[in-house]
Amino acid sequence: MRSSTCRIPTSIHCSIPYRIGELLAVDIEVFGQLLPGQPRRRSVEIQGPSTVRDLARAIGLDPEAVGLITVDGVQSEMDEPVRPDSRLCFFPYVSGG
Repeated sequence: MRSSTCRIPTSIHCSIPYRIGELLAVDIEVFGQLLPGQPRRRSVEIQGPSTVRDLARAIGLDPEAVGLITVDGVQSEMDEPVRPDSRLCFFPYVSGG
């Protein structure tokens, strides 16, 4: 009987999103007049765990001016953690009558 060998890798790729010393990107889109005169879309590099509030402040956005937040299409809060490669959207309060 012949036997076959299976090679087991000696190193395993790290699946932890925050690798030491690496900057990872989060895509951000700002709607309405939250940041007039600035680009609506941008990519922000983060190192280590960040919250929505951290990223809002990093782009110069007043967290109190934000009415709705989504992270990867799901409504979120300011203290929600944000993973690398996420899409973060900020919407202003809506008023009407």
